[in-house]
Amino acid sequence: MLTPEGQVIDLPAGATPVDFAYHVHSGLGHRCRGAKVDGVMVPLNTRLKNGQQVEILAAKTGGPSRDWLNASLGYLQSPSARSRVRQWFNRQNLEHAVAQGRTVVEKELARRGATAMPLDRLARALDYEKTEAFLADVGRGKLGPRALELAIEPPAEAAPADEAPRPARRPAKPAGGSGILVVGVDKLMTVTARCCKPAPPDGIVGFVTRGRGVTIHRADCANVARLDRDRLMPAGWGERAAEAVFPADIEVEAEDRTGLLRDITEVFTRERINVTATNTASRDLRARMRFTIEIADRAQLSRVLTEIRRVRGVVRAAKRS
Repeated sequence: MLTPEGQVIDLPAGATPVDFAYHVHSGLGHRCRGAKVDGVMVPLNTRLKNGQQVEILAAKTGGPSRDWLNASLGYLQSPSARSRVRQWFNRQNLEHAVAQGRTVVEKELARRGATAMPLDRLARALDYEKTEAFLADVGRGKLGPRALELAIEPPAEAAPADEAPRPARRPAKPAGGSGILVVGVDKLMTVTARCCKPAPPDGIVGFVTRGRGVTIHRADCANVARLDRDRLMPAGWGERAAEAVFPADIEVEAEDRTGLLRDITEVFTRERINVTATNTASRDLRARMRFTIEIADRAQLSRVLTEIRRVRGVVRAAKRS
């Protein structure tokens, strides 16, 4: 294929004007809106032939169409062009999430009179190395308001009785006193990580944060690999771990029927499990339920999941990773 200036462009067999545009330049491909082949306007999914002259008509601004990724429509034949289109949309999704997250964080900072707090410092306090990743998770709803609250205003002392957090979320103190965790250093506030929700007898590791003490992760938590190793420290369960409770998220899928939620709730009641959050949805006679529960250890979690699987109509019950 040839450009209007006579430059030869090598493309795979069956390539289209959109492939041609991306081969010339990514920016031209993103803004491609029309094409002329040998001086005649053609659809953008036209298959080009050897020796044809191609002229791309481009907008000044804008991006690709999602239709270009639909293989059945035949707009793209080149893997590299298809990859550039996907990258463009991934970047747009990321930028939208970051913008949403920035709005949420700035409102929370303003509400607490902490607008002078740098966003990068807030991100580090929540174990994020990159501020953009932190804002994106807030924008996508992966990081909730409670986490922001603790990062902005770390608790310096026990809360009043009417505001005391649930046992699953209260900071743990070193073993040897009244605490439940051993982190190797005395008098450091500890809090369990939301990403992996460790509970006995999981192997655990501590991560020294800025402003929030030590965050306790499961040793096999995927996020540990991206943390600064110089700030990791050994951790273990203290003597009084048996007296504490820990949060766990579980998901149940079942055939929807009257009384399903009641029967599952009865399992929690029999096992003396406290439920702190519930989310249910039903579609096409299939129910999906999500619960946040408080457990003493993994053995109790395994036992309650086994009992839920025995409920009539339940097809799956598992801990959410």
